[in-house]
Amino acid sequence: MTQSVSTGGHQLEIVVSYSNNETDKFVFGSNDLGMGLFDLKGYLYSFLLLSDKIPNQVYQYDHFTPNNFADIILACYKTVECEGFYYNEFTDRNPTRTPAENRLMKDWDFVEYMKQRKKLMRL
Repeated sequence: MTQSVSTGGHQLEIVVSYSNNETDKFVFGSNDLGMGLFDLKGYLYSFLLLSDKIPNQVYQYDHFTPNNFADIILACYKTVECEGFYYNEFTDRNPTRTPAENRLMKDWDFVEYMKQRKKLMRL
C-alpha cells in the first residue's frame, strides 16, 4: 500500500436512486488510493453507469474515463500483487503453519504484518 500526503484535493460523491426509493452512495476522495481507502466495488459500479457520460465542463469529469479506469485497476492490482509477496514472506517465516492454514490465509492481516515487519527491520 502506498502512503501519500496531499494538501487540498477533491471528493466525488455518487448517489444512485432506484425505483423502489432505495439509494446507494459512493464517495471517492482524491487520496483514497494512497491511503488504502478506495472503494473498488463502488468505482466499478459507478464506472459502468458513468463511463464517458460526464461533460468535460464538470470538474474531475475524467474520473470515469477508460484511461483513468485502467490506471485505477492497475494500482489496485499492484497492491494485491504486493500483498501476495509479503504473504509468501509471512508463510516462509512461519514454517509450522499447515497447508490448509496457508491456503485459507488464516490469521493473515496485511496491515498488522507490515507494522510488525517494520519493527523487526529497525532492530
